[in-house]
Amino acid sequence: MKRISLLIGALLLTASVFGQSLLENSYYQKSLELRAQAQEAFDAGDYDAAADLAAQAQEFAQLSDEFVDTMLAKDQADSAMSAAQIRMTWAMGAGIPETYPTDWNLATARMELATSAYGREEWLDAASYADLVLYTLADLSERLPLPKYYAVRLIPDRRDCLWRIAEYPFVYGDPWKWRMLYDANKAVLVNPNDPDLILPGQILEIPSLRGETRAGTWDPTKPYVDLPKP
Repeated sequence: MKRISLLIGALLLTASVFGQSLLENSYYQKSLELRAQAQEAFDAGDYDAAADLAAQAQEFAQLSDEFVDTMLAKDQADSAMSAAQIRMTWAMGAGIPETYPTDWNLATARMELATSAYGREEWLDAASYADLVLYTLADLSERLPLPKYYAVRLIPDRRDCLWRIAEYPFVYGDPWKWRMLYDANKAVLVNPNDPDLILPGQILEIPSLRGETRAGTWDPTKPYVDLPKP
């Protein structure tokens, strides 16, 4: 009798601990019905029936716990997957596949793992992989491809010349590459035979150095990708 009483008491304690979080599923509702029946049988002195009903009630309470854990895990996966997809969509629009190909490929692979795990209803794994997608893309910011054109500037203290322009990190980062600029723009210079004579406002083309993608005219307010290392 003491064992039956303790079992029913344990069920009451379980109900009070989980409270409203379990009230929405059929397993918990069934455990409440069986618990009530066990209490009635106990009060009527039918202790064998009370013990059997209390055991059944405990089994359904356990099923309810497992159901709730699953639903919480699914909610976590849904939230993580949604956040990861939003970030992936942003990355596509921001040109991340071109500007950060290594990070993008890693994020894509992890998103595929997350999607696959979600399809198998492995909620915790799906959430973990989705979180890794967010981690991979977290510190990336939109950056433009290296500029294809440069407008010569009027800089009193350090006059623009092909040597200095070639040294800019968004050009070649190496003043000795000035000859590439000269060869590409010789036809538009004021004096094609004088590489030192360039005028403010003149648009110079920046040829690709190592096969890097270049587009647009340099804008000092915009961040650019790094020039690939040799």
